[in-house]
Amino acid sequence: MMTPLRLVDELNRLHEYLSLDNFELKNGLKDNPTLLLVAITDSNRTYGLEVNLKGYPESKPSLCVLEELPTRDGKKMTCSGAMHCLGTQNGRTFICHCSTWRPDTHLISLYFKGKLWLEAYEGHLQTGKPIDYYLKHQ
Repeated sequence: MMTPLRLVDELNRLHEYLSLDNFELKNGLKDNPTLLLVAITDSNRTYGLEVNLKGYPESKPSLCVLEELPTRDGKKMTCSGAMHCLGTQNGRTFICHCSTWRPDTHLISLYFKGKLWLEAYEGHLQTGKPIDYYLKHQ
């Protein structure tokens, strides 16, 4: 479970890189803490990201885009290693952001991984190449 000291450190790190308009912590240290993030890609498209912090930092949090993103050919994105995607559920697209988890990983790194994934996703939309053409597996 996240301690109050860790929470303050994480919020300070987020604020170092993001304006207060680009992130919001919901439920703090309560039962179902969630971090909402706004990512703006190089093409100036805005996406919402959600990090479920239940069990963080001991457990790997889920990272999702707050919309169901289609592939270039308009199909529903499914669980795929080549697309670094864990599938879609309840109108969200879940991103595979790491294969192994370390409790000392900070939340700001999840923002950067989500933003990189979104840049690669937009590359996929333009070229049809899978996301792993742009991103290596971690």
